[in-house]
Amino acid sequence: MKTRITGRVLLVGASALMFASVAMADTIYVDQDATGNDDGTSWTDAYRDFQDGLGDCTSGDDIWVAEGTYRPASYYGFWLINGCRIYGGFAGTETQESQRDPWTHETVLSGDRNADDPTVTDNAYHVVFAGSTTGSTTVLDGFTITAGYAVGGTYFDQVGGGMLVAGSPTLAQLLFMDNYASTNGGAMNIGNESQAWIDRSIFHHNATSGHGGALFITSDSVPVFSNSLFHSNATENGAGGAGYVVSCDPEFINCTFSDNRAGTGGGIYLSGAADPIITNSILYYNDDGGQDDESANLYIGGSSSPVVTYSDWEGHGAVGTGNIDADPAFIEEGTYEFKADTPCFDTGTNAAVFTDLDLRNKDRIVFEAVDMGAYEVQEQ
Repeated sequence: MKTRITGRVLLVGASALMFASVAMADTIYVDQDATGNDDGTSWTDAYRDFQDGLGDCTSGDDIWVAEGTYRPASYYGFWLINGCRIYGGFAGTETQESQRDPWTHETVLSGDRNADDPTVTDNAYHVVFAGSTTGSTTVLDGFTITAGYAVGGTYFDQVGGGMLVAGSPTLAQLLFMDNYASTNGGAMNIGNESQAWIDRSIFHHNATSGHGGALFITSDSVPVFSNSLFHSNATENGAGGAGYVVSCDPEFINCTFSDNRAGTGGGIYLSGAADPIITNSILYYNDDGGQDDESANLYIGGSSSPVVTYSDWEGHGAVGTGNIDADPAFIEEGTYEFKADTPCFDTGTNAAVFTDLDLRNKDRIVFEAVDMGAYEVQEQ
């Protein structure tokens, strides 16, 4: 039985638990360029190895990670610790978490274990693993996750090249780029009834030889994705260029799916009895076999019954509550922000919005109504 935890409930619950425990939290520092005692007690004495920081973390602690590239020693990547909040994007001088800037101070978790890419056969199967014990107070925020290469000998080592999710962590401001899985889910595999929340994240140029170039969602999971962008992901032989959903009910709020490619269902492919909720989102310019019609953007297979409202769905003919079928007028390929005349302006529903910020960390609602997609128009 699939139990949906809505994005609004997830946000409130996670935030309440986070704020309740922050007073007792220890802060552990990680900076690959630190020159001090390597004990994690300050920026000067920060751990130089991210794994050392994880090993020192217990529930309620924070890990602050300075810009740089951090590589796991194991094929099985970095394992998140339940209740541990991990933040990237620091320059290495900050005294408050709010001072960091993940998009300026790029903090990379790389599956290139031996720093020898383009040789990828020795890369980690998963760059990050969120096990079944990780709940909503487990936070990973402000990282680039790249170079996962899931080609191991068992099924679970062939899925989720960027991240394997078996729990329900809170994930934000993540860039999944250039990850690969031989079977399913190039960037991320979500299973085990996960209720993960993924906010303000980008999935770009991930691939699989199976299904779900970026995402593969299965096992009665009900993750929530908000303010996120999926572009230029692909499957080589399977379906679902951006995502493949098997009998699950994920929720996508203010997400943009564009320029993804697959043999079938270039955007999202629904299999079995998948009933996702898609709101305030854009499904446009996805490709399956040279087609860019309705099913190229959202392929409805099996007995699936998606609820799509207040979204720009190419080829669908503006059928359904609040839906449109019009060129979203992106500024240029690869950015997916809008020109001034975009039809996606002020056309969403505010009732679905439970966050304050869009993908750029700008105000989510500026005028009367929220815009469709991951980005909000800030001025007219």
